[in-house]
Amino acid sequence: MGNAHCSGYSAQGLIMDQIESDIGSLSACKERAFFDGKTIVVTGASGFIGTYFLAFFKNLAMSGVRFNLFPVVNTGMPALELGFLDSRNIIKKDLSDYSSYSSIPDADIIIHASGYGQPARFMSGPVSTILLNTQATSALNSKLRTNGTMLFLSSVEVYTGGIRAPFDEESIGGSTPYHQRAAYIEGKRCGEAICNAFAQTRRVRSISVRLGDVYGPGARSTDTRAVNNFIDKAIIKGRIEMLDAGNSIRTYLYVADAVDAMIKVMISGKHGLYNIGDDEPVSIAGVAREIGAICGVPVEFPGNPGSVRGAPADLSINIDRIRNEFGPPKRILLKDGLARTIRWRRGIL
Repeated sequence: MGNAHCSGYSAQGLIMDQIESDIGSLSACKERAFFDGKTIVVTGASGFIGTYFLAFFKNLAMSGVRFNLFPVVNTGMPALELGFLDSRNIIKKDLSDYSSYSSIPDADIIIHASGYGQPARFMSGPVSTILLNTQATSALNSKLRTNGTMLFLSSVEVYTGGIRAPFDEESIGGSTPYHQRAAYIEGKRCGEAICNAFAQTRRVRSISVRLGDVYGPGARSTDTRAVNNFIDKAIIKGRIEMLDAGNSIRTYLYVADAVDAMIKVMISGKHGLYNIGDDEPVSIAGVAREIGAICGVPVEFPGNPGSVRGAPADLSINIDRIRNEFGPPKRILLKDGLARTIRWRRGIL
């Protein structure tokens, strides 16, 4: 495919156009009544996935749905046109600080997307990572009105150390609290337990979703997760230099597809826990080669490849639960999703 997909674009214009185009095609956008008249809180609203949720709510507002949206951010708002949003509703707080919760209103729907998804971030900030997934999750559940719905973004990293991949929702990993990624893994596990406890003892729906590797336009330029790292190397260096052999197995899901699945689960999910990802696993080396092929650059491996310290070997998942409830999921093929991401990433570098 050569370098055609790596041509330049306007950074802000491209992120707005690409994200809003993605959101406009979601099947979940047809579901309007669930959100009508509701008070909605979205934490991590300036983050990668949170930005897509804001675009989704913009789409709903433009179609005539009325709701009261409160985005919670630790930094500035994303580069989206958000004229539908009352700027007085934007809450700028660090949710790892207990005192910040008093600013959050009682709500009918809460999407807890705040947290560190990048290994470099959650490994360097273990205390904040734990608090965002546990203390904040409990406080947010307490803000739910009767019959309200909470969505907690967990991670397939809870399967770390497991030996029977692909993992279904009844599985769990075998890592210890002393693992290099323990703050993230144990925080997500505890966050799920908190949601389950609220669902059992209060008149609320509190749902956890274990997300696979989500990628796509909208990630910050400082996001060093594998896909972004490989794309940056391809664009800037003209080659992708691997840190190891890239044998670890992952499932990659385009961000718009992930948001579509999460919205469906919020609206009519019958369970309290879902795997959300792709059931066609691929090695990290395979992703690097796909990016290299799109950009027309070589992928180089170290002479004595080892493995990245602490990285799980296989996080492939079983998605039968969500497939059985909602039918075969619509998927953007990996090569097509990567091409979209590369076009956008080129525009911000």
